[in-house]
Amino acid sequence: MLRPKPFDHKTCFSLKEALHLLDDSAGGIKILAGGTDLLPNLKHRLYPETGAVLSLRNLPELRGVETQQNELIIGAGERLADLSSHPALVATLPALAATFGTIASPQIRNMATLGGNLCLDTRCRYINQTDFWRQALGGCLKSHGDQCHVVPGGKNCVAAFSGDAAIALIALEAEVELLSVQGQRRIPLVQLYRSNGAAHLTLHPNELLSRIFIPLISGRKLAFRKWSVRRSIDFPLVNLAVRMDSDAGGNVQKLVAVVGVLAAKPKVFPRLADLLESGTLDARGIETIADFLFRKCAPLPNVPYDPGYRKEMLRVQARRALHALLQEDLLSVRQD
Repeated sequence: MLRPKPFDHKTCFSLKEALHLLDDSAGGIKILAGGTDLLPNLKHRLYPETGAVLSLRNLPELRGVETQQNELIIGAGERLADLSSHPALVATLPALAATFGTIASPQIRNMATLGGNLCLDTRCRYINQTDFWRQALGGCLKSHGDQCHVVPGGKNCVAAFSGDAAIALIALEAEVELLSVQGQRRIPLVQLYRSNGAAHLTLHPNELLSRIFIPLISGRKLAFRKWSVRRSIDFPLVNLAVRMDSDAGGNVQKLVAVVGVLAAKPKVFPRLADLLESGTLDARGIETIADFLFRKCAPLPNVPYDPGYRKEMLRVQARRALHALLQEDLLSVRQD
């Protein structure tokens, strides 16, 4: 049985108290929400510097789902299982609710929070192992080493971000609210990530992700697809979301794809509508866009399974996502 190193467990009962604890820790404290990612990583001793864990379980300020001024606002502490069936979410963004329902397994969704999934740590086949295994390998750029085993000679960690919620939310142009004792800031969700697997979040050490804002736009469709060896529990080996905005006449105004599990930062393709010759999404356009994404995305051997096969599966899932957009539902989601 894997056991973590001893650590202090801190509990707070107000958001103000939590922010002051974060500020006083100077980055030496880890956030515990659902714990479905943090606790396994602690057991694998991926964070040897961790001296304390701060639980957010008792903070009602991080919960809630509401609609204000054509925005859906979700508290970062909401659990994925609750969101997958929340009446407000199902009524306004059914594809997003269904996406939340495909993440991991029912047991994990009952514990995991939306904020935790957005802040999911990056993964790599060379670091998500036991401490003994990593020592035998000699470490890597993310774990007490000076070399990348995925890209020999590379100077930047390419551990992959494998979250599902962020892919769909970035496609929907979501923004996030970040709080600290100095105040708050609101940024597009896509700006929460950077291309460094060893430090992939732009969160400041004393900041806390508190709320997610999703614009509600008429004529918008979403399709989310992912592939993994097993349909539950496994992290995705390929995932992508495609969003289409159309006018009243059915003409495509904007077509955006977001692809994950490539590197530390989701990859965004914002101008896919330019590839549609007729201005509408048809069978020919679907093949053109699927082939375009196939050419532009290069999976690395940073997660299990053959990268060449993952690349082929990306084209398959892109094709299926685009076909899903042709359905009559306002938003649609599918998973294989």
